Amino acid sequence: MFWSTLITLACMAAYAHGHGKVIDPVNRASLWRVFSDEPADFSDAGLNCGGFGHQWRFNKGRCGVCGDPYDSPQPRAHESGGKYGQGRIVATYQQGDVITTKIDLSASHLGYWEFRLCVDPEDNTQECYDRHVLELIEGGTKYYPTKPGIYTVEYHLPSNVVCEHCVLQWKYTAGNNWGVCADGTGALGCGTRRTSSPAQISASDLTIITFNDYQRSFFLYESFRVLYLIKLINYLLVPFINIVLIRTNLESYMVSILGISTV
Repeated sequence: MFWSTLITLACMAAYAHGHGKVIDPVNRASLWRVFSDEPADFSDAGLNCGGFGHQWRFNKGRCGVCGDPYDSPQPRAHESGGKYGQGRIVATYQQGDVITTKIDLSASHLGYWEFRLCVDPEDNTQECYDRHVLELIEGGTKYYPTKPGIYTVEYHLPSNVVCEHCVLQWKYTAGNNWGVCADGTGALGCGTRRTSSPAQISASDLTIITFNDYQRSFFLYESFRVLYLIKLINYLLVPFINIVLIRTNLESYMVSILGISTV
């Protein structure tokens, strides 16, 4: 009895800590690792709905859209308007772009993850995110990690979505809980949603611009770069030019007034 209780508590602790986070585009909970003026969230790899036990015992499997416990006071800490959801844009993409994501998975729960996009940052509902599920470049929407590590995965952005501020949701659904399969056998990941519930959820704030806006931004960037180079060259050459002019004027004065030649 003692050992079974100890093992159960250890498993619940593992769920409580969580084991993954999106590092590109950096998620709200990890902003402090990139920007020093953001509040620190030392549990940024633990946005797991409060843990498997809490999620099902108290919230009937429900979870906040950004990984907070469902029964947390609203706005929840990582949702728009919450402590960590203050709307800091961390990436700008062009509509229809192929984007590169990076996920730091320190422990694998098997299963899969998906990315979803909500075009209204104030809409803290799962329905908003479910309208745009990102597709992998090789097809499908579900990515299946097999072991811990940093994963680099590419996705297509929707070609019809442009937003000044939208939110990218990462939802990692675990597959390491034992359940009963359709054929009556037992296996990891089988059974009801209770045996395949979200293990991690996080959110990142983005801007998606049109192709014309992208071209305009690129032109402005190149223009400012050229102007900067011109100013830099001018800054470096002006002292040299002034010295040459002073010497020329001094030589002319010495020849014309004093009759002295410097040659």
